[in-house]
Amino acid sequence: MSSVEEDSSKNNKPKKLTSWIWQYFKEETKEVRKGEECINVLFMVCQVKEDPSSDICDTEYARKDSSTGNAISHLRSKHNIVQSEKVNILMCIIVLQFLVNWIISDSLPIHMVQSEAFQHFIYELDPAFMMFLTSVSLTMDLWTAHNRQSYLGVTCSYINQSFKLCEFTLDIAYVRYPHTSAHIKDTLVNILNKWNIHEKVYIITTDNASNMKKCVQDIEGVEQLAYTLQLIISKDAQKKFSGLLNELKKEIALQNEEEDNEQDE
Repeated sequence: MSSVEEDSSKNNKPKKLTSWIWQYFKEETKEVRKGEECINVLFMVCQVKEDPSSDICDTEYARKDSSTGNAISHLRSKHNIVQSEKVNILMCIIVLQFLVNWIISDSLPIHMVQSEAFQHFIYELDPAFMMFLTSVSLTMDLWTAHNRQSYLGVTCSYINQSFKLCEFTLDIAYVRYPHTSAHIKDTLVNILNKWNIHEKVYIITTDNASNMKKCVQDIEGVEQLAYTLQLIISKDAQKKFSGLLNELKKEIALQNEEEDNEQDE
């Protein structure tokens, strides 16, 4: 639904976007008929999505000078989004971990976090924590297919405004050889740009591989809070199953050798 206001020549001059609302809106120039003439009008278009499967809001307001009042009112009334102080991401992660520990320790039902009273309680403690919930976390891993081509799998996790955990796969993208941190980074950045979530990523979880860790460190705009997964199998477990693992490695090597011979023929 449009709210069209009169166009002026000032709208054609690029303006620096500094307001917090541009996290949720974009500028778009559209041709609008005014009487017998067509003029260019600069609009603010809402980009909010309630969840990844829903459509973009797409509500638009004609922008007059640098006023963003309509956009602020829209975010507050339609999406319950208000301006917040800068989020202390590390503190939010710590608080979230304490919340998880509390639920586990006291065997509390997970659905308690969906309670409006609980959400109001959290908001009163720190409104910025609710803004933190609009960010996303990523988990990525590099794996090799049967044809020996490597792919980067990236999954996205976030908690919506109802405190519901949402997870889905962003992409399984081919990574060119050799698998350096630069090549992995290029693949990951393409995925982030494809989904337009680069600025919303606050943490990326990887394994302990040096190329994966360096990839995260080299991505501009991503917080330096890249956790690494502890390897599930301990050294003792590796010793216990070393015989079986060696047999499996031999079987895989033999199979690969047979495939190479078939390709040569």
